Amino acid sequence: MNPGEFASPINLLRLSIATAVGGLIGMTPALPDVVSAVLVGAFLFAGPGSVILSWFPEIPAYARLILIPTAGFAVCAISLTALVTYGIYAPNTMLAAFATTTIAVAVFKLRLLTTPRGEQ
Repeated sequence: MNPGEFASPINLLRLSIATAVGGLIGMTPALPDVVSAVLVGAFLFAGPGSVILSWFPEIPAYARLILIPTAGFAVCAISLTALVTYGIYAPNTMLAAFATTTIAVAVFKLRLLTTPRGEQ
């Protein structure tokens, strides 16, 4: 698979859903710490960034692949900074909110991409 195929909007949305589900599973206290860290890290690394960049198909594929972690970390850092500034600190709740929002936006965008124009 070449980078252009991998960085297509539909594949990016699939990646974001998969990593968001992994992030939610990573919150499970019964998991070993290493497994939890890998799942949550994969979500933060690829989840929000891939759903954001799926909205910009005009950006070249090589740039989208580079920007995925950058956009994801930026959104998480800005959101977490704002929440902590206002005295809200609940890591599990924040992770669940990020993952749920990522899934919701990805499903919405997938529906837009896969529904024929006349059936909306």
